[in-house]
Amino acid sequence: MNTSSARLVELQENGIGGNGGVAIVGTSATASGTGKVFYAISALTETVVAAATTNTGFTSPGITTLAAIPAGSTVYGQWTSITLTSGECVCYYANV
Repeated sequence: MNTSSARLVELQENGIGGNGGVAIVGTSATASGTGKVFYAISALTETVVAAATTNTGFTSPGITTLAAIPAGSTVYGQWTSITLTSGECVCYYANV
């Protein structure tokens, strides 16, 4: 598979959650794990993010400055750790 085709497959897998994800329902820090980042945060309820660590070398939205991520909304970026103040969300993985 050439590089362009491999990248297209990767984008398609990420777009449909093909790399999995984790539900966050508490206020403890949740790390993405080795070789992965969170590339999407989908709010199940209104969600407030207390802390988020951006993947080295990338610029991600300042989600801690938002009053809240509205229920049903998704924010995209690259984070290695997420801590909530309140709410529930699903964070989807991408391989790095």
